[in-house]
Amino acid sequence: MRAQLRPSGHPLGAVLWACSALLAAQLAFWLAIGAAETAARPSTMQARPYIEYVALDADGQAAPDAPRLRAAYEPDPNYKARLDGAPSKVRFEIPFEVESPTEDLALYLGARRSIQEIRLNEEVVKPNVPLDSFSGGAGWEPVFYMLPASGLRTGRNLVTVLVDSEGYAHVFPEFQIGPAETVARAYGYGKLFNVDLPLVAVGILLFTALLCLAVNWPVEDRARVRALVLLLLVWAVGSYAVAFSPPFVMSREATILAYYSLANALAIAAAWYIAHQTRAPPALLRALPWIWASVQAGMVLATLVAVAGLDDPRRWLGSFPMLSLVVTAVFCLGGMLMLALAVGREGGRHWLERSMLMVCLTALLVDSADATLKLHVPWMASIPLTFYAAPLSGLLLGLGMVTALAREATLARRVVSNANAVLAERLAAREAELAQVHDREKQLLVRHAALEERQRIVRDMHDGVGGNLLGLQMQLRHGQPTLARVEEQVSASLADLRLMVDALDAPEATLSEVLMGFERRLREHLQGAGIELGFEAVLGDRDPVLGTRVSLHLLRILQEAVSNACRHGRPSHLTVAAWGNDEGVLLAVTDDGSGFAKEVQAGRGLASMRARAADIGARIDIESTPAGTEVRLQLPLSSGIPERTAGGA
Repeated sequence: MRAQLRPSGHPLGAVLWACSALLAAQLAFWLAIGAAETAARPSTMQARPYIEYVALDADGQAAPDAPRLRAAYEPDPNYKARLDGAPSKVRFEIPFEVESPTEDLALYLGARRSIQEIRLNEEVVKPNVPLDSFSGGAGWEPVFYMLPASGLRTGRNLVTVLVDSEGYAHVFPEFQIGPAETVARAYGYGKLFNVDLPLVAVGILLFTALLCLAVNWPVEDRARVRALVLLLLVWAVGSYAVAFSPPFVMSREATILAYYSLANALAIAAAWYIAHQTRAPPALLRALPWIWASVQAGMVLATLVAVAGLDDPRRWLGSFPMLSLVVTAVFCLGGMLMLALAVGREGGRHWLERSMLMVCLTALLVDSADATLKLHVPWMASIPLTFYAAPLSGLLLGLGMVTALAREATLARRVVSNANAVLAERLAAREAELAQVHDREKQLLVRHAALEERQRIVRDMHDGVGGNLLGLQMQLRHGQPTLARVEEQVSASLADLRLMVDALDAPEATLSEVLMGFERRLREHLQGAGIELGFEAVLGDRDPVLGTRVSLHLLRILQEAVSNACRHGRPSHLTVAAWGNDEGVLLAVTDDGSGFAKEVQAGRGLASMRARAADIGARIDIESTPAGTEVRLQLPLSSGIPERTAGGA
């Protein structure tokens, strides 16, 4: 995710932030380089003004009259043999004094370069095994050789070193003959800075590039991430090429072209990424690849001219360092300026991250400038720069980008967390609103249900008790009803009223509780009529809570079934049973009477029973024969009646 730029509070503050980032980057770079150069050099090493050398022929032999020439020290730091004929080999001679031959001494060389054979007082220290200095960058690694005590003698000693031609000159690196412990310590640091840390940097750069490729970035960030991946990969290749030998042999011209091509590609890739990160104008983003292609095409053309022998190769290939310096200076300085301006605009935001990137750009620029200007640590003029800084800064680049990715991931998680918190808060508020609406609707539904229940009760009282009493009143007005008829009407009204009271008295009662209440009232009534009552309720875990409406309908159906049996069948035994089955609960009223007549089966009583059963979603079956009558009521639990477990409602 791209950081949003925010203006600083004051123009002066922006300038201070920009300058502080630039100064911090330069100070950090030069302090680190100074410490590394000091550690990688023996504490006793001092450059000699010159060393002597002798030119050799192709067989490694010196002419009888070959003069001893002097190779002056140059701040490369190297000793260079200046010969017009450019012989194939040169023997450098290093005299030194030894006070005690028993002391452990070693020869330290600042770079392996094109060293072939080393002798101590004509005793071989390193055999003549040619090393092609243009096979890769490994020749820049420092090296040291123990001087055998058997070859040392008190007083004057002589070390001779056979050097092959390196390009267009014979070069001998800076050296020191001193105590083995001091030399080995400096070699260890030199190997650390020239080989070990660059190897770690290559690994971190590749890991960071793979990490960037593995993430599914938002569309607005993909161009910037592609530029970052390109920078990481190019930097990894450049670091490897400088610190390690390639797996194939390259010619001198190909090596020079590859090295300076990588240097230019690094500078332009860094500028391209910085342009994406700081939101540079689109025209600049489009121009950078074309600039690199133009420079690269010119270098390839110059190399082809040199290889074809159309002109002096030194004229063409010798222009590469200055060309690379110009390209690197333009893009590195421009990149540092863009980073500093971004830090100023943001008021110091991402100051550390961009300062680290400035350190990497400084390393690129210093490496390129050192090839032409022969730089040294600013406050230590006697310590020239001896190793490449860009591979080391690749470690800083990789770690900085990993840190930036981790920071962006943390910011993304924080944004998501904050968004989730806001959404959770809004959801809680919405749920509270819905709960309030639900409560209001529930209250309205309860009130509506209560109103409907009251209206139904009123209708039941009007149709049941009210109807019976109204019929009795009409009989009293228009005739003299018999006492038995009056008693029958009053008993029916009381029974109907009891049913309503039972249904309303326990709205949370289960089916078994409703049936037991019905059985108590029914037994009392049947005993007076001389009818034996059998009752059985085996429900187990199928014992639903019926509610007032279903209870009342169920009791009316049972009451009508019992009333019909007593009135028309004249039974001596009547059974009420209930048990659970696969469909729900089955209730049955069975008697041993004489059955119903056809006009009774077609009457209003049985029609009312069927209507009430349909109203509660039940199915009723009536079977009447001269041997008795059975009324079966199948009450499904899936018809809206909640099922009750064995232990409770």
